[in-house]
Amino acid sequence: MVLREIQFTVYGRPQPRGSKNAVLIPKRGGGWVTNAAGRPITAAKDSNPKSGDWMNSIRAAAAEAFSGELITGPVRVSFAFFFARPKNHYGSGRNAAKLKAAAPVQHIQKPDLSKLVRCVEDALTGVVWRDDCQVVEYWGTGKHWTTEQERMVVTIVDAEQPATTIPDNPSY
Repeated sequence: MVLREIQFTVYGRPQPRGSKNAVLIPKRGGGWVTNAAGRPITAAKDSNPKSGDWMNSIRAAAAEAFSGELITGPVRVSFAFFFARPKNHYGSGRNAAKLKAAAPVQHIQKPDLSKLVRCVEDALTGVVWRDDCQVVEYWGTGKHWTTEQERMVVTIVDAEQPATTIPDNPSY
């Protein structure tokens, strides 16, 4: 594997991969599609309708930043998710630009970090790496507040390199 580092940014509000819901596949004329034993065939549907478009944005940015054969070895990754603060974190009137003292320092609200990461890993499968099981380490992964545009920054590093080659602070 000849990977040093891949880094790219995806602009927009990061979306989590939702829970999976089983749905029956309808058959034309009524009823459900069944298998040879007569049992209905189910499909898994993501509960977050926005995750599909977000995953397509991730794939497009990854394909622009990375070309060549899929990575087949172990990788270390950093996923930094940046969210705009809600308006209720700020004062009103002449204090509209000032952050309230009670506003949380850390992003401790939905979406869950694990679902955000799962969405990115699923999107990069078949575009950058063969399978997301190749991720052996996360560093610098987290949710952050921003006053700039909402976005996600992805950094992928070859895990076969010594860990000292991982940047202390990926350039966000």
